[in-house]
Amino acid sequence: MRVEKLHFKNINSLRGEWTIDFNAPELSCSGLFLITGPTGAGKSSILDAITIALYGKTPRLDRLGLSGNEVMTRHTAECFSEVTFTSGGKSYLSRFVQRRARGKKDGKLIKPDFSFKDLSDNQSYSGSNAVKEQVVRVTGLTYEQFSTSVLLAQGKFTEFLKSPIDDRARILEQITGTEIYSQISMQVYARQ
Repeated sequence: MRVEKLHFKNINSLRGEWTIDFNAPELSCSGLFLITGPTGAGKSSILDAITIALYGKTPRLDRLGLSGNEVMTRHTAECFSEVTFTSGGKSYLSRFVQRRARGKKDGKLIKPDFSFKDLSDNQSYSGSNAVKEQVVRVTGLTYEQFSTSVLLAQGKFTEFLKSPIDDRARILEQITGTEIYSQISMQVYARQ
């Protein structure tokens, strides 16, 4: 999976509409770039926007629905995030949108709208379950796999850095989801 473009509006501290074209020459020339800035500048919000567009939630903030939306910038009436990406040689667009009633910043939250489009054949899907199913199908990654292998939650990274050496292996297994290999190793040892 390769993220090609991110377009979002009112996600966390990033008020307004933003577009990041990862194919732009200044980002694509080296193949590697760094997101930097002071605390609260919106670095994690960019990663949240990608995850929200794909899975409708994020490791840091999981309330996105009628009962609450912790990612919508305060005092705004809508947020959205859409990500264009390629996987297996095909291009896709995944989108999450949530608005408040009557377009008012204090309006009641309206049910989020999810959509997914295969840009290669114009096949479209809508609804939370259908979109998540398509994302998993084309990327091969569930939300849990994506959030632990592609994103590293800040709290987990801090926990890892500050932990005793003996605990780092356990934490690294939790972060990467590789604890199954320890279980296999223990079973092989027990059979010997």
